Amino acid sequence: MSTEIYEQTFQVTEPARLKLSNIRGSVEIRAGEPGTIHVQAVKHSGSSKQTTIEMTQAEDGSVLVETREPEEWRLFNLSSPAKVDYSVSVPPSCKLSVACVSSSLSVHGVSGECTFKTVSGSMDLSTLAGPFKINSVSGDIRGAGLSGALELDTVSGDIRLSESDLPGVR
Repeated sequence: MSTEIYEQTFQVTEPARLKLSNIRGSVEIRAGEPGTIHVQAVKHSGSSKQTTIEMTQAEDGSVLVETREPEEWRLFNLSSPAKVDYSVSVPPSCKLSVACVSSSLSVHGVSGECTFKTVSGSMDLSTLAGPFKINSVSGDIRGAGLSGALELDTVSGDIRLSESDLPGVR
């Protein structure tokens, strides 16, 4: 099995914003340098060759990263989409919106409004300042060192939060 590596660095201003979606694989986001979002995507071939990776920056400075499959694939193809593993560094203060299907999500050391959605994948969250909106279907959520209001919706998964300051939980 071979891999393809995609890498891109974006210069961003405050407030930094990242929206990322992945169909299959993993997503790891960590605090990095102020003013920079760096994305590395490793696409594992051997499954769908139709999987594409798009990385763009909007006029407002927000960064959009997407793993995509053609519409026809979803309707008629029985093979799995290619596995894509993302490693992302964002400014220490960054608004995050991450959606994953059949992907694990790991986020560490970031402060800002966070929206995390997973279907069939685990979440590992640590040293984050929110507020947070977390939605998970069929995946475990582990968190440590979280601070901020939490809005949580989960189906079929364990939740373990420790050493956290959550003034409001809904």
